[in-house]
Amino acid sequence: MEFHSEELFSEPGGWESARIFLLAAVAFSIFGGIELLSNNGTSSSVVLAIGMGIGGIAELLPTNRQSLVSVLRIVAIAILLSVVAMSLVSLVS
Repeated sequence: MEFHSEELFSEPGGWESARIFLLAAVAFSIFGGIELLSNNGTSSSVVLAIGMGIGGIAELLPTNRQSLVSVLRIVAIAILLSVVAMSLVSLVS
């Protein structure tokens, strides 16, 4: 598995890339809301929705905002990795 920094710091992908992120954010929001309202779920779906939403917003920004796009992508990756960390902690304990 190789890390390609040019992918992380590339120009935004536009609507084609953003719609996948935003549709996933809506799906996770609905699922997370149902979980939280029924009091039998965790907040990980809501956190996933936030991470996917930030990723979608990053892809919708104009191409001259490339540094902001990179920061938003890094934040989205950090949020999604926090869900993995929360899952591993709950699995171990």
